[in-house]
Amino acid sequence: MGGGICMECQNLTHTYPMRNLFLAAAVLASVCPLPSCQPEKMSTLADVSKPYLGVYECEKLRLGELNVLKDFEYLRISLGYGGACALSYRTASGREEELFGTYVADMVRPEITFTYSANQNSVAKTYRLEDGAIYVRENLGGVLLYGEFRR
Repeated sequence: MGGGICMECQNLTHTYPMRNLFLAAAVLASVCPLPSCQPEKMSTLADVSKPYLGVYECEKLRLGELNVLKDFEYLRISLGYGGACALSYRTASGREEELFGTYVADMVRPEITFTYSANQNSVAKTYRLEDGAIYVRENLGGVLLYGEFRR
C-alpha cells in the first residue's frame, strides 16, 4: 500500500459525495481482499478447515444515512491461506484498486483483525465475523460507517 494520497484523490475529497466515497474506501482499505485460492498452499488440516476463507462481496455500505455502496461497481474482501488478505474495488467511475494486508480470525470471539500499512505505520482494525459475514463499524468524525460483506 503506497504512502500518502495521490493528487487526484485529494481533489476528489473536496466534493461532497466523493469525499464520503473516499472516506469509505479509506476505512475499508483496512479490510483487505486477496488473490484467488491457492490449493497448493493448503499445508495442514487446520488450513483446510478454516470456514471463513474466501471472497466476501459488499452487500451494504452506509456512511450515516447515505448509501455509498451505489458509488461502487464492486467492493470485495478476500481472505486467503496464511493470513493474507486483499481489498479490491471498482468505483462507479471505473477507478480500480487492490490493497493488501494480513488478517487473524478468532472464531471463539467471533471477530477478525485486519492489519495494513498506512504512511509507514501499521494499522489494525477488528470487526465482527459471524454467520458467513464480516460486519464493519467505524466512527468517522462522529458519522457511522457501516458495511456488510458476505460470501
